[in-house]
Amino acid sequence: MFVLAVLLTFALFPGAIAPYDATKSVAMPLQKPGKGNILGTNDLGQDLFSELIAGTRASLLTGLIVSFMQYSSVRWSDSPVNIWVAG
Repeated sequence: MFVLAVLLTFALFPGAIAPYDATKSVAMPLQKPGKGNILGTNDLGQDLFSELIAGTRASLLTGLIVSFMQYSSVRWSDSPVNIWVAG
């Protein structure tokens, strides 16, 4: 439950938590983790921690949509209309 709360916080407030813009180059490429970059930088010099936070929203939204689709398909297969149409 704690992990979900942290992920939701990251997804709802990425600008307040991420130290840099995820799309901007902020340091030399392929830097090791340090004080300025918690997880280091990628080959374009972008902060990996900021990218991780920015990707959280898309990941949670994808999981929510897939869960809803699965729930809807189960509910649809048991509905009287579907039973009547399928014969």
